[in-house]
Amino acid sequence: MYLILPCFDWIGFHLCEKLLYHGEQVIGIGEATTVRQDNFWAFLARNSSFQLFPTVEEYQTSKTEANLEAIIQIETEQKAPVPDALKASRKFLLNGKMQERPTNKEDWCHVELPMLYGEWMPRSKDSMFSPDGGEVPFDSQTFHDDAVYIKDFLQEFFPLLKTKQSKKHVIISPSGDQEGQRETDAEVIPVFHSESTGQRQKKLQRHYEKFISFY
Repeated sequence: MYLILPCFDWIGFHLCEKLLYHGEQVIGIGEATTVRQDNFWAFLARNSSFQLFPTVEEYQTSKTEANLEAIIQIETEQKAPVPDALKASRKFLLNGKMQERPTNKEDWCHVELPMLYGEWMPRSKDSMFSPDGGEVPFDSQTFHDDAVYIKDFLQEFFPLLKTKQSKKHVIISPSGDQEGQRETDAEVIPVFHSESTGQRQKKLQRHYEKFISFY
């Protein structure tokens, strides 16, 4: 069983979707407060292997608390700390480039994310919105060089859920990214594109135009 926090973040939704597809039991933490998140909830609720709790505390006080294989927390602007009392075999904190490792999460594996893009990402017609509040145009060199499709990322991240992780810092970066190999104390995992960025973006543009009301 896996706990995903927050499950209605677009990355959290993709994590839940992939775990459920592989037959795993998933505990989602979060509340649907937007049209897009309502759509996520409607999709996930159809699967009996998914359970939703608004907060970690409500999950802890429920009678469904079970042994967790892993806790996966996506760091967002709205930080929701996971209580130390919540036990799991593995704990992962997914975030952007770290200036320094959080001292209160020393027992966690910190996974440094590349610039992720995919279905349901925060975006406009011509750009994606980065976590720092900026915009990255789809026709920019930055997007072409640095962006990683969410499902290609998950293909490399998921083996970490099944193996004993000795490294406490993992960098997942585009194949050939020299900057991603800057730290010798981190495990660097390259992501290989399953399809060219241009071809993938054309498909995502059609998805965006079809479901624009949910974006």
